[in-house]
Amino acid sequence: MGVSIPALCTFMRCYFPMGQPRDNGSSNYAFWGGWANCTCEMLWRGDGINIAYSFNGGLEDKDSSALEVELHQALNQLIEDKRLRLPR
Repeated sequence: MGVSIPALCTFMRCYFPMGQPRDNGSSNYAFWGGWANCTCEMLWRGDGINIAYSFNGGLEDKDSSALEVELHQALNQLIEDKRLRLPR
């Protein structure tokens, strides 16, 4: 079974990880997964920016929270530089 990243983002716009309808709250959620030599994450940010990615290489022995922090920092910088706009 497979799914595209755009399809995941469409799901994320409407629902939280376990299928609960998404509201306008400011909750952050992250869902990590993957399989041998593949890592995936779905990240719901409270500001309405959703991120889904998948890449080769496993994080089995690494701290995935460091990657998440770096990703948030990069997004915050893009928003601050006005190179990325928040959804309306």
